[in-house]
Amino acid sequence: MTKKEARARKKELQRLQDAEFMGTFEWVLDRVSVGDTLMAALADDVRDILPEGLLRWIKKDEGRLARYEEAQELGCEVLASQCIEIADGVDSIEDVNRSRLRIETRQKLMKAWNKERYGDIKQVETTVNINLGEAMQRANARVGRVIEGELGDDDEAE
Repeated sequence: MTKKEARARKKELQRLQDAEFMGTFEWVLDRVSVGDTLMAALADDVRDILPEGLLRWIKKDEGRLARYEEAQELGCEVLASQCIEIADGVDSIEDVNRSRLRIETRQKLMKAWNKERYGDIKQVETTVNINLGEAMQRANARVGRVIEGELGDDDEAE
């Protein structure tokens, strides 16, 4: 196979993969928007698409990435509703730990999918004090010395 034929074959394979991913993409968006993970959506798809390949393809295009992130945000709302249903459910003593795990898992996914709304907020406060009076006194003293000719060029850079 010549280099030209190899490039043409590679281009054709890329075109076929793009078509396959495009068909899968809408399905994945629907599933993610109802709270399913990418892995769960792809597990139900017969095309055996690897999640990392699809994610790379999604991230190559800003429009696709924005749609995927929007689906994740919508999915967070579904997950939040599921957390409430699980917490309000009637559990036996044995089921309480399992329910806690289900809720915590959904909460972690919500934080990852929508950091702005569900992520932990880290706030750093800083206080800076600047004594302008002292700086002005030093500046006035330098001006006075320059006027009197006491400072040379090297001294002015203080």
